[in-house]
Amino acid sequence: GEQVILSLQCARFLLKAVADIKAGGAVADSAKYLAEAPLVTADLSSPQGLVALLKDRARRVAFRTAAKFEAARASGLGFDEALNSVAAQACKASECHVGYFMMLNNMLAVDTYFETEPSTKAVMTALLQLHGLIQVRENLGDWVGLVTEALVDELEDRVAAALTRVRPEAVSLVDAFGFLDSQLD
Repeated sequence: GEQVILSLQCARFLLKAVADIKAGGAVADSAKYLAEAPLVTADLSSPQGLVALLKDRARRVAFRTAAKFEAARASGLGFDEALNSVAAQACKASECHVGYFMMLNNMLAVDTYFETEPSTKAVMTALLQLHGLIQVRENLGDWVGLVTEALVDELEDRVAAALTRVRPEAVSLVDAFGFLDSQLD
């Protein structure tokens, strides 16, 4: 229940931001990406390209959710009733927004905190890239019109390559969390 409540609160924020953008108003820094132009091409080759894909998805889903919400309001529903009528889509908008920010902030953290440790940065970048690629692969329908069949093939190849890069580091990555082998069973 808490996850749904938090997702709907995030969705309310996104709905307000979309309405403010449409009205030409100011929005919070974390919502400024909603005013950006749509992505024209997809780049799976770097964390930056994956962040751009996730940002584009978050923007498109937020605007689709806002359109459905506005239609529900126009049909005479009150704010809360209209939000409830688009709750599943609103939770998806929240999920996309959070997925984008998680990827962005992790990319920025890897660049900042591991700048003087190139080997650690390489492993963390590979792990980040794998995470982004899997997000894209698991949600391909969110990029209809942007992702081509050739890009899907490239995506599968990149996931396999990222797994190959991360696999030798798996034990070290798990050990870095500090769990005892007995806890991991």
